[in-house]
Amino acid sequence: MVLSDVIGDPLDLIASGPTVKDKSTYADAWNLVERYGLEEEGKFSLLSETLDVLRNGRDIEANDNANDNANENQNQEADDARVANSDTVLVGNNALAVTAAAQEAERLGYNPVILGTTIEGEAAHIANVYVSMAEQLQKSASASSTSSFPIASLPAALIAGGETTVTLSPENTGLGGRNQEIGLAAALKLKNCGLRNIVLASIGTDGTDGPTDAAGAVVDGGIIDRIEFYANEHEHEHEHKHLQSGEDALRDHDSYTFLDRSKDEYSGLIKTGATG
Repeated sequence: MVLSDVIGDPLDLIASGPTVKDKSTYADAWNLVERYGLEEEGKFSLLSETLDVLRNGRDIEANDNANDNANENQNQEADDARVANSDTVLVGNNALAVTAAAQEAERLGYNPVILGTTIEGEAAHIANVYVSMAEQLQKSASASSTSSFPIASLPAALIAGGETTVTLSPENTGLGGRNQEIGLAAALKLKNCGLRNIVLASIGTDGTDGPTDAAGAVVDGGIIDRIEFYANEHEHEHEHKHLQSGEDALRDHDSYTFLDRSKDEYSGLIKTGATG
C-alpha cells in the first residue's frame, strides 16, 4: 500500500518504488551527475566509489545496446521476476488530501474552491499568488460583483496541493522548508497589504517540512507583528538575540527560526509529527 507525496503518483519514485519495476538506467543517473557537476571536487561531489559504479554501469549499458537486445530482455525478465508476487495499491495521494480538505471545509461552513492538485513553482511566489487570489475573492464577494471564482460568497476556503520549490545558494544557512517558506512569504504580503482577516496554512502531508520538526505553518496578517513584539519583549534572553526581521528571514530562507522564535501561542508553526 502506497501513500504518495509525489506529483503524478509515479510508483517507481515513491519511496524508491521497491515493489515496482525500475525503468531508470545507469545512463539516466550519469546524466544527473554531469548536469549538476557531481563528479567535480566540492561540497556536493559524490564518492569516487559511487561514481565508479555509475560510470561502469553506463558503459556496460552502452555496450549492450550497441551489440544486441539480448541483455536488455534478460534484465526485463529479472525485473519482472522481482515484482511478480507484488500487488502495489495507491491508498492516498495529494488529490485525495485536497478533496478531503474541501469536504471538511464545507462541513465547517466554508465555501471551498479547489485551485488544483499539481501546483509547482517557487514557494515565495506561490504564496504571493495565493494571497492575491484570496484578496481578489474577498473584494469581489464584498462588492457582490461578478467573480472569476466558482463562488463569490464568504466565508471561503481556497484549497490547493502540489510541490513547490525553494531555491538555495551555498551562502544560505537558514532553517526551514517549502511550506514554512510559503507561510512566511504569505504573512509578509498579508501584513504589507493590510489584510487581517485572511488566514493561510501550508502543510506537508507527510508531517515533515524540510529538515525540521514542523509540518508547515499557519499565518495571518498580524502574525509578523505578534512575533516581533514577543521577540522585542524577550530580547534580553540569549535565544532571542540577533534575530532577523521577517523580510531578512525570507531572503535567507530561515522561516523556521523566525516563525518559531516565540515557541508559544505566537508561533506560526504546525507540528504534527510524521503522518505515515
